Amino acid sequence: MNGCGKIMAISATELAVPLPAPVRNGTALITERRYILVDVETDDGMVGTSCVFTRGAPLVALVRDVIGPQLIGRFPEDVSEIWSDIYRAGELFLGRSGAFPRALSVVDIALWDLRGKVQELPVADLLGRQRESVPLLMALGYYRGGDDELESLEAEYAALVTAGFRRFKMMAGGAPVDRDVERIAAIAGVLPSDATLAVDVSGAWSTADEALRFVEASPVSFEFIEDPFRPDNIEALREFRANCSVPLAIGEWESGRYRFSQLVEGQLVDILRIDATAAGGITEWLRIAEHADEHGARILPHYYPEVHIHLALSNPTVEAIEVVPTSTGADNFPLLTTAVPWQESPVSHLAPGSGLGVEWDRDAVERFRVDGQNSRSS
Repeated sequence: MNGCGKIMAISATELAVPLPAPVRNGTALITERRYILVDVETDDGMVGTSCVFTRGAPLVALVRDVIGPQLIGRFPEDVSEIWSDIYRAGELFLGRSGAFPRALSVVDIALWDLRGKVQELPVADLLGRQRESVPLLMALGYYRGGDDELESLEAEYAALVTAGFRRFKMMAGGAPVDRDVERIAAIAGVLPSDATLAVDVSGAWSTADEALRFVEASPVSFEFIEDPFRPDNIEALREFRANCSVPLAIGEWESGRYRFSQLVEGQLVDILRIDATAAGGITEWLRIAEHADEHGARILPHYYPEVHIHLALSNPTVEAIEVVPTSTGADNFPLLTTAVPWQESPVSHLAPGSGLGVEWDRDAVERFRVDGQNSRSS
């Protein structure tokens, strides 16, 4: 028996939220964050919400024209069946990667939020929570330039060390190897012996030689190297793995269990960075994680702690969830909320609340709305 009314409307809104100052990762200058916020509403007034990056894709149009109409009249508790119907209708002509699975992801996450609210439970409990807390990986070290860049990096990491954090990541690949090595050395100088450091290259390298030179010149042993090459550069990936023992983390750009199966079964990855907002939502994330567990692959989700904390608490093989500290200026998601369900402390617990547990600031949503980018299916 279904526990709530039928879906009567789906709205999708694009938001543009400026950063306080531009930041750069390995490949891109970031001046603002573009989000899509989706509300799924039932005929008895319940609403489930999800908000994720658009990554420049036309997600509002896909939700409005392709996915939204297929939800009307359905029961949100049938989320797995809804996912399968939408995926079958779109995969052949819209693709198994890119914009379509991202649009499906944001809708699926909103449906899970709605299910939790209907049952008055956190999503983690719907999924069978197995633990009460999860460690955090702090992702920072963006490129800023300037004469004081190294000193700023040292101060950024030192502050988090003082607060008790021990798992860190930094950006690399956006500067010549010698400069990146200087940046790593500056950070290493403030990290205690029990801290770990990983690097995110954002696909900036083209050859295995570049990657090997970086590893050989670096003054630390990395916990992992993330996305050293673009997803289609399999030749460089294989060569690098054959000549380097540093674990490789891949997955934030990938969608669907088929692609992740190729990575795992092809022995191309050590740590899967499964991102529920790109991989196909919570529904598909669960399938991918199950396959990863069967093959002994490690799991460390990419960003979106408000979603991934629920998945991590229900899957004890997840090593940590990733947080971009607001102090970096690279994360402005909290501007859209009045409260968030994670804490910037080394170990995070769920905050009270049902569904995803996010309390949205609707005034802020309206303030950052992109004109002409609001649509509603009903």
